[in-house]
Amino acid sequence: MSVHPDRAAAQPGRFSPLLLPPSPPGTGAGGEGRFGQAAVHPPSPQPSPKGRGSRRGSHRLAAIVALLAVALPLGGCILPHIGRALEGRRSPVYVLEDRPTLVFVEIGERAQHLMGDPRLPRLIAARTGGRLVHYKRLNTVIDHSRVYDLAAKMGRRFYEERPAIDAIGRHVGAEQVIIIQVEAARLRQEPGMLEPQVVSRVRVIQTDPYRRLFPVDPDLPDDPRFQPEGHEVVSELPRSLDDDLTPERHNRVTQLMAEVVARDVARVFMYWDVDDEGGSIGRY
Repeated sequence: MSVHPDRAAAQPGRFSPLLLPPSPPGTGAGGEGRFGQAAVHPPSPQPSPKGRGSRRGSHRLAAIVALLAVALPLGGCILPHIGRALEGRRSPVYVLEDRPTLVFVEIGERAQHLMGDPRLPRLIAARTGGRLVHYKRLNTVIDHSRVYDLAAKMGRRFYEERPAIDAIGRHVGAEQVIIIQVEAARLRQEPGMLEPQVVSRVRVIQTDPYRRLFPVDPDLPDDPRFQPEGHEVVSELPRSLDDDLTPERHNRVTQLMAEVVARDVARVFMYWDVDDEGGSIGRY
């Protein structure tokens, strides 16, 4: 079976610019600015009629003091929440259609040294699909094990012929496929310090008939040779001292790297808060 350049699993290649999610609707400083102006910039005093200026002036002063006494304590509590609500919300880069979906994961050559454990693609697929169902972006995610069942049924032909991913999707009952190509992975950037990072590319295809759904550049020809290779996702774990990297700890790190890849890929298709940056990822 021949391999279509866009329909087969993505191959390791050059990096494309990171596509940033659009700003959430309604963000900006408008509401916060109005709140600040009301509290900090009261109306300028107007000249009062002769003989009543001192009394009206004292009334205005008392009103300003009362306003500041109420607004400043509230501002200290409210403004940070307003700021987080305006700045901390991220929107989906692409909104998935709710249809039976397969999550297909392939580990590229430059990531094999860290992510070559055959259990990790299953973990990434399961966690990605699980998040999308949990946060109600999808209702039906095809169990990734069905791909392995197909591979076992085809035997060596599966790896020699490399059937097109849309054909695999149709075989397992998926109407669309989220393809995650793990391109590169590193454990450390400098001696003595662990800085785990994984770079992945994500794209979505329709299986019947085949059609690229995401990412699509409308200014480029509708041909996979010209369309973007995929949406780049950079996943990182916090820095840690490389003082005792035992085999057990190494396995723990790679498992957490798979977890964070799944978290970040799922976020491409959902709303999420910056406050939840760590998510449920544990320590290593």
